Amino acid sequence: EGLCRPPTPRHVVLLGDSSIRWLYHLMVFELSDYRVVDSTFGHRNFSVLLPRHNLQVDFMWAPQMLNLTAFPNTTTDIMAHTGHWNLKALQPSQFSNFLRQYFRVLVRLTNAVALPPTVTFVSSFAVHPHRLVSSKKVWLTPERVVLWNRLSKELAVEAGLGWLDAFKLSVGHANDTLDGIHYTAGGLEKVFRVTEDGREVEELGVYQKVCRQLIQMHRLLQPCTAS
Repeated sequence: EGLCRPPTPRHVVLLGDSSIRWLYHLMVFELSDYRVVDSTFGHRNFSVLLPRHNLQVDFMWAPQMLNLTAFPNTTTDIMAHTGHWNLKALQPSQFSNFLRQYFRVLVRLTNAVALPPTVTFVSSFAVHPHRLVSSKKVWLTPERVVLWNRLSKELAVEAGLGWLDAFKLSVGHANDTLDGIHYTAGGLEKVFRVTEDGREVEELGVYQKVCRQLIQMHRLLQPCTAS
């Protein structure tokens, strides 16, 4: 009695640029004793197995549409994000056509998986102009980000994908960033302040909220049930 049924095996792929790479690191942080260090970053892929949760979590570096590639056949959930790189490369008048093509390719690749996974597109996070370097202030403006997110929501829903509003969660967190858009490992530790027994002693930080939303959305943590 009191036995726990193991959760259904899941393989989550987070796809995109440095913003969603943070979600990868922080999801792993939430589910294990893994700690993020700055030297682990870079324009590359990551993967980790979490046997306790019967879960594999991957990050695929794919900031632009040309980086999209086939997914592992075991993939059960995809969380995709593209934004900052394309906000620089595109004019606002090009956002709609790009996103429509991006979602078309994404749907085609997910449908190639034996059992097509659940797909959620994560919006661009809020930017904090007063902390941006001058070169980024030209193209990474709040107005462009708001337009990008509005169009991405409309077109993601049109394509049959889920959509997560990360912008709303990240408004007001400029002081948690290094440069207005990126968090450091030190900033991460500020977000996750807990006592020795794991009890939270501060309000949940923005990325922890996002991770918890993603975890809940995809039912990655399945409670034990008596049998």
